[in-house]
Amino acid sequence: MKKRWYQKVVYGALPIVMLPALLVPQAVFAKTGNKIAKRYFVVSRMEGDVVLLENENGIEQQISRSKIPKKAKEGDVLSYYKGKYRRDTKRTKERKKRIEAYLEQFWKQ
Repeated sequence: MKKRWYQKVVYGALPIVMLPALLVPQAVFAKTGNKIAKRYFVVSRMEGDVVLLENENGIEQQISRSKIPKKAKEGDVLSYYKGKYRRDTKRTKERKKRIEAYLEQFWKQ
């Protein structure tokens, strides 16, 4: 049986066969008609040459550190569009402000 493009994801040199298409993280393979949707990830953590990204649904995925911008750090928001990751400084600042506001409210209670 031939594997479809969404069933094979490569982490380093190890191909990992994923579950059916419904369980594939939509943040990577989301397509709307002929247009590829821009998706956003948060850099969860960096471990050596591996970066863990979390999408808006809370699903984490591993990618090689060489695929993200060199200036990216933990907590940054990255946009994924047309096969490239880019730092989104505007969304990163907005996210940090929301977290600060939430923590401020939390400590007031």
